[in-house]
Amino acid sequence: MTLRKKTLLIISITFFFLLGLLYFISRLIVMNGFISIEKRDTIKHTQRALSALYNEIKNLDIIVADYAAWDDSYQFIQDGNQAFIDATLPVTTFNSLKVNVILYVQFPNTIIFAKAVDLDSGEEMAFPKGLDAHLSSDSPLLKQLDTPQHHSSGVLVIPEGILLISSRPILTSERKGPVNGVIIMGRYLDDPAIQRLSDVTQLSLSIQRIDSSNMPIDFQKAISNFSHENPIVVDTLSSNLISGYVQVQDLYQKTCMIIRMNSSRDIFQQGHLTINYFIVSVLMIGFVLGLVILFLIERIILSRLSRLDKEIKTIQNEKDLSARVLVRGKDELTHFSETINEMLGALEQSQIELKSHRDILEELVKNRTQELRNTNQCLRDEIVERQRLSEELQKAKDAAESASRAKTTFLANMSHELRTPLNIILGYAKILEHYPELSKKEQEAVHAIYQSGEALLTMINDLLDITKIEKQEIQLEPGEFHLPNWLRKIFDFHRIQAKEKGLVLDFDTDPELPDMVYGDEKRLRQVLRNLLINAIKFTKQGRVIIKVKCVDMVNQKCARVRFEIQDTGIGISQDRLEKIFDAFHSIDTDRLYSDGVGIGLNLSQRLLALMGGTLYVESTPNKGSIFWFEIQLQFVEHYTKTDESDYPEALEQVEISETLIVPPIEELKILYDFSQMGDIDSIITHIMMLKKENPKYGVFIDKLNFFAENFMIEEIQEFIYAYINRSTE
Repeated sequence: MTLRKKTLLIISITFFFLLGLLYFISRLIVMNGFISIEKRDTIKHTQRALSALYNEIKNLDIIVADYAAWDDSYQFIQDGNQAFIDATLPVTTFNSLKVNVILYVQFPNTIIFAKAVDLDSGEEMAFPKGLDAHLSSDSPLLKQLDTPQHHSSGVLVIPEGILLISSRPILTSERKGPVNGVIIMGRYLDDPAIQRLSDVTQLSLSIQRIDSSNMPIDFQKAISNFSHENPIVVDTLSSNLISGYVQVQDLYQKTCMIIRMNSSRDIFQQGHLTINYFIVSVLMIGFVLGLVILFLIERIILSRLSRLDKEIKTIQNEKDLSARVLVRGKDELTHFSETINEMLGALEQSQIELKSHRDILEELVKNRTQELRNTNQCLRDEIVERQRLSEELQKAKDAAESASRAKTTFLANMSHELRTPLNIILGYAKILEHYPELSKKEQEAVHAIYQSGEALLTMINDLLDITKIEKQEIQLEPGEFHLPNWLRKIFDFHRIQAKEKGLVLDFDTDPELPDMVYGDEKRLRQVLRNLLINAIKFTKQGRVIIKVKCVDMVNQKCARVRFEIQDTGIGISQDRLEKIFDAFHSIDTDRLYSDGVGIGLNLSQRLLALMGGTLYVESTPNKGSIFWFEIQLQFVEHYTKTDESDYPEALEQVEISETLIVPPIEELKILYDFSQMGDIDSIITHIMMLKKENPKYGVFIDKLNFFAENFMIEEIQEFIYAYINRSTE
């Protein structure tokens, strides 16, 4: 696109943009002014229409006042003489006064005279029955009119139509009482009456009752916009018509009808015409101004640029850098021409220097090429060496992974091989521990054997779980379980251990905890037991507290539950807190109770990671520790709720009989310890030995043997624990 076309396009776009902006601003500012004037004018006309209606009511009230303060009327209300009716209240009186209804009412509410006339036909018509409801003693037409100075006038809506009505107390011509009755006159606000108002005000008026069932949409819209601040509503019905709406209240001070004043939008149309004339004028002026600007740009700038372009193309085609362009004038284009000549001179000098440098560069390129060849050979040799090192590193990595797998396999096999003989040792150590023939020193030695074996078995079980995790063989096995019952069982299991150490084990649960949940109760129990065993082991005196609460409702089917184990034990120093979750890191090697290889917390942390949780700790040396974690548990909605003290289903089948003969509590504790270790073989061996020693235990042993043969560890623990509790009560 040439510079001339660009200049013309820019001027045109700028002009039309400014013209559009001017039109928009004119519409926004000027037309808003016209619209504001139009609205004020509409409100003024609507107020004038309302004033005309009130003037009609006022004129009617003046007529009523003349008839009310009249000796004849005063006499008529007392005796009701027919002569007054014939002389004063014929049909012609109604037509001359332009009233439709006249009533004479004697206090309290006795009608002396009532008559209605159709002004269009000039004949008497039926008295409006709708007016009867407004003639009670508490009606505004009669209320407080027993004194000379009171009167009532306004609008009344009855089924027969809208009445302009006025009532006054009947007095003597000197306006004295006492008041014995009132006179009421009414005039229908029908179409002829509305037309008379329109003729008087020179306005187009229409009226709608507020209770009309077929009210036009514009009236309904106006009703929704009325407010205390906006008693008059203005609405634009079309581009040629604007309307004002005002509410009218009846004698009861309630809105009874709406007056609409229609007016042509002459002010709005004149505003449009004014803006159009203004825009056309600006368009013509802009067109002339644009032509002048284009002519001046062509004469002063474009023609000189065109000549300069031709001279530069000539130099380009001839490739003669010694040629120069013509310089003329004293403006920016002159300076531009001089700059071009200076550039041509510089290019000429550069061409000479470039030729000189070209020879030097050719020699440099030749030398650099030889250096690059040598460098490429060195890089190839280095790549070969790195490939050799990479292969050696891969072999070392494979060997390390193979060694790790061998270690994991060895630990798993070793754990399985050690558990069987270790369970036997623990079983017989527990049996020997209760033999009365042993001395106190021998019992302490046996107890030490049992404690060491139990710690070793726990370590082996943890090692086996860690190897399974490393081999990714452990998978969560979620299922439905009763959370309060499950927690109560864990608490009961460890309460005996705490009691044997002289500790208090407390249990604090949130009442908002769900009943039935969905999760891996086995792994969750393993984590809680690890934490409780540690808390009891590292607490010499005081208490251990289990706290479980619901910290957050994830949604209506899932909650985040916090499990917290708090003790008053030896505590952990701050420099050891960061390492206690590492594998094979003992909690405290400088104190009592430093047994174990430090894998329980690491295993718990790994199991919680599988369940989407993390184990945290806060501890103060010599004051105690708090371990906690949070996991999400899903609700189980459809289940049969049981009491928290209920036993599992298998145990419910076996009733706790008060007459059942059971072994001594020492033997029950031995069986309970075997069940905690999961040693089914030792349980079966021991109960068979008990049955052989005393056949009276047969029923108890048969029931326990049923659980053992079916590997029902939890049911065995519950069953034995129930009789331990009964024996200790």
